[in-house]
Amino acid sequence: MLGGLVDRRRFLAISGSGLLSVVSQYLDGTAGRGPFSPRLADDTPTDPLVAQVEQNLPLLQQLDDEHGGARHLPYVGAQFRSVGLLLHDGGLSDAATVRLIRALAEIGQLAGWMAFDSADHGLAQRYFVTALRAAHQVNDRALCAHILADLSFQAASRSHPADAVALGEAARRASEGGTASVRASVLSRLAYGYAAAGRNTDFERTSALARELIEDRTGSEEEPRWMYFLTPNHLECQSGYSLISLGRAPLEQGNRARAGRSSKGRGSPSATAPRETWNAPARSVRRLLPASARCARPEARLY
Repeated sequence: MLGGLVDRRRFLAISGSGLLSVVSQYLDGTAGRGPFSPRLADDTPTDPLVAQVEQNLPLLQQLDDEHGGARHLPYVGAQFRSVGLLLHDGGLSDAATVRLIRALAEIGQLAGWMAFDSADHGLAQRYFVTALRAAHQVNDRALCAHILADLSFQAASRSHPADAVALGEAARRASEGGTASVRASVLSRLAYGYAAAGRNTDFERTSALARELIEDRTGSEEEPRWMYFLTPNHLECQSGYSLISLGRAPLEQGNRARAGRSSKGRGSPSATAPRETWNAPARSVRRLLPASARCARPEARLY
């Protein structure tokens, strides 16, 4: 019986033009401008089944918070497919359909992050892209921006800086007009992409703007329910591993250059990298280390 319940499929992760083509319609700032109004269902009676799905969303997030991605990914994936089947079967009112599509997008984003956390990058991309399409359909611009930023973070973590920057800048465009927390979260992911690409000035500027948004927020804005994780300490932690990525960028660029020259038969370059390639990361470290080092506190969490 258990053998019939196991999903043994494995999905290959994509990058470059293949990845960007999949999300191409969302790269120009139009993400979250779908056919439905985001407030269509807010003042209508809630279907009991839809209410149950929505009430379960924070509980699913707690599973990831408490145990990480790998342990409960199969369960969260099953919840994602269950909501998808409800939508596929149809027969729901427009209001219930909008609510379920929004729930599908939130569960898909969570499942994508859990798959990424489990190093199943191909599966993570499938969840992220499906969630992005669902969020776009119901005009949830904040969630669209969040998912694009997740894709950017994943690309940077996989050493694909060009993808990370393209996706992160698309996320920034989608987040314009959003709450301070949503914009700060997106900018922190974009800063990580800039760091992976070795773009020191852009990294510093974007990281500083993310911190300013969090420090200056008034608390009067209505935040998305999934934005509970963003704290100043969270941003400090992201600054920390962004600095690590910024320091590694010259080495990775040098390795790619050496591989290219070697394949063309031009011989091996000097093993000593130019000292100046490390100066910019070092300056950033001096400016940001006092804040980012605080992520070593016991309560620090990485998401």
